[in-house]
Amino acid sequence: MYIVGIDIAKRFHEAAIIDKAGKVIVKRIRFANSHAGFLKLMDAVRKLDAPAEFGMEATGHYWLPLYAHLRQAGQTVHVINPLQSDALRVYPSDQERHLRRANRR
Repeated sequence: MYIVGIDIAKRFHEAAIIDKAGKVIVKRIRFANSHAGFLKLMDAVRKLDAPAEFGMEATGHYWLPLYAHLRQAGQTVHVINPLQSDALRVYPSDQERHLRRANRR
């Protein structure tokens, strides 16, 4: 299985694809927030040798057309609350700080 992480924006979205182990398969797919752009993303996903699940942040209302397209295509989509994803951005640095403190003892 693959995971397609999508960064949502007004005009263009960007996606990256990783495998279950976290290895980057496709570093960057830039596609328009339009039907043609959604087809470009799906072409890249169809080239994979296993199913994919999608994850995106609920940014404004810009995620809705892509979400609807993916769901209509029968894809599994995980929508992430922006407040939760923002908190996760801080987590690794906090974890590193705690590890450094523990190593000093």
